[in-house]
Amino acid sequence: MKVIRRERIRSWLRMTALLRYAGWDVLVPTVVLAILSGLLPAAFIVAMARVLTRLTEAGGTTGLGGVISEAGPELVFAFVTLAGQQLVPPFQEALAKWAGRRIDAHVLGDHLSVALRAPLDRVEQERAVSAMAEISDAYLRAAPTPGVGAGVLPMLAGRYLQLAAALALVGATVSWWVAVLLLIGALVIRFGQRGALATFTDDWARFGDARQRMNYIQALGIEPGAAKEIRVLGLLPWLQRRFTAESDGYLRPLWRRRREVYLRPFLGYTAIGFVVAVASFVLLSGSYDPAEGVAVLVVAVQAILLPLRFGAYFPECDVQTQYGLQYQNTMAEYRELVGEAAPTERRAVTAPRVAPEDRTPHEIRFEDVRFRYPNSEREILRGLDLTLAAGRSTALVGINGAGKTTLVKLLAGGYPPTSGAVLVDGQDLTALDPLRWRRDLAVIFQKFVRFDLSLRENLHLGAAHLPVDEEAMHAALARANAVDVLDRLPSGLDTVLSPEYEGGTGLSGGQWQRVALARAFYAVHQGATVLVLDEPTAQLDVRSEVDFYDRFLELTEGLTTLVISHRFSTVRRADAIAVLGDGRITEFGDHDQLLSGSETYASMFRTQAGRFAAAAAEGPADYHAGGRS
Repeated sequence: MKVIRRERIRSWLRMTALLRYAGWDVLVPTVVLAILSGLLPAAFIVAMARVLTRLTEAGGTTGLGGVISEAGPELVFAFVTLAGQQLVPPFQEALAKWAGRRIDAHVLGDHLSVALRAPLDRVEQERAVSAMAEISDAYLRAAPTPGVGAGVLPMLAGRYLQLAAALALVGATVSWWVAVLLLIGALVIRFGQRGALATFTDDWARFGDARQRMNYIQALGIEPGAAKEIRVLGLLPWLQRRFTAESDGYLRPLWRRRREVYLRPFLGYTAIGFVVAVASFVLLSGSYDPAEGVAVLVVAVQAILLPLRFGAYFPECDVQTQYGLQYQNTMAEYRELVGEAAPTERRAVTAPRVAPEDRTPHEIRFEDVRFRYPNSEREILRGLDLTLAAGRSTALVGINGAGKTTLVKLLAGGYPPTSGAVLVDGQDLTALDPLRWRRDLAVIFQKFVRFDLSLRENLHLGAAHLPVDEEAMHAALARANAVDVLDRLPSGLDTVLSPEYEGGTGLSGGQWQRVALARAFYAVHQGATVLVLDEPTAQLDVRSEVDFYDRFLELTEGLTTLVISHRFSTVRRADAIAVLGDGRITEFGDHDQLLSGSETYASMFRTQAGRFAAAAAEGPADYHAGGRS
């Protein structure tokens, strides 16, 4: 229990420390308003007591004019404090939202920086994936995030200031013993209420896996990506049954736990509040002297009511701070899981553009590299040795599951080898700055991302650390044979590549492939010297594929290039070809050298060539289909 209490205190202190990212222009007025919200209720009580005192002393004063003449200044002050109590909360809420956005910009930026810098083997741990899903869900559905929680902390502090001011009035007008009794009662009820909220929040996090399954089925039924297959396969009844089952499996235990946490404790806290209230008013009745006047009684009664209401739920800050703490702790857990213990200050860095003549291609060597994915016993790479010569092209071929894409992940620094080393110009890749190294890479993955952004933005993402270079974009489109894609877009480079947006346009698979190629070539135009093409023509038609490989040497000139393909006939133009099998490089040489042998490359090349020749003999349409098989 002590450990849990210490952790909660640390969490509150970490959230409080986030307030510095709100900026002084927001933080100062927020603190001022919090002080006003804490003092105005007590000031109103005192002002009204002064009004009553004035009127009592005046005796027979009647009418509005008489009241104003006798208690004008006090009455004006009372109305000012009353108006202040109504005006302060909207401004507090606005400033809290402003502060929350600023804080979340910093918090989320640091979190994404950690996620993108961490090794993939840590990022892909089951708990890390689940934590990232929880955090992403919070920001996507505008849940109370750490920024939101920190932004309302001054409002929570204002509530405690209200309690302190009310207790001071009770002590001054009734008894300090009554004030102590009220303080104990208020804090017991308050900590009980917040403790129940904290317990339920912890339990809510433990239902994360069930919630994730429910959200997946819900998204599957409403997102457009699966709509065609859902209709064709008639999956609507199945989706309804599955969603009902998943939602029941998530919500019913959650509701049951909520009743356990809130219902019985609520009855207990209500009883405590009732006892404290009765005791306070009994003590008040015993200590009140009518000779002191009605004003003292008014102050005492209203001051007693304030602490009694303190134990209630605060809608403006309770859920916000509790779930903000929860997501803050999830972020801290994620940071610990992926191996970075503390956030780093983010600085905007604009890297200089490297002129083509100043680029130096890298030599990359894989030395006795072994690799297995986390939580897997199967070794994908088993003592692999391979050299990618500086400024030359190397093709990598092999059967499905041989480890070709895994090799690309190691080359990009996504995973460290289980053993062995990846050397860049003789230096271990793990010792290099990962950000600088990835800026040297231009990569098109087999399963590339189709960004629902404009064509300009899709290309710029290839070198987003540099300013937009429209001339380089046009050059990259020409290099990828994608000028016709640009010409067909209604708004040119500014056309959003998705029909789901007004003015947007959808692309075919082959057109998207060429856009992805152009993104890689844009990175090359902006300074990248290592080009990695993982199945770069998988979605191109035969004519476009042949054109790409006819220009392969021109496209890759001066670059250290690794091209991966299942199509043996299309990699023959590479300077060197490596065959990957059983986790090792089993053959290495140029096309003619490997074809003259009788091993895997020659056998598979002749098998594919024979199949395509047979398809071509049956007719152009069949050849086209065979070429894409």
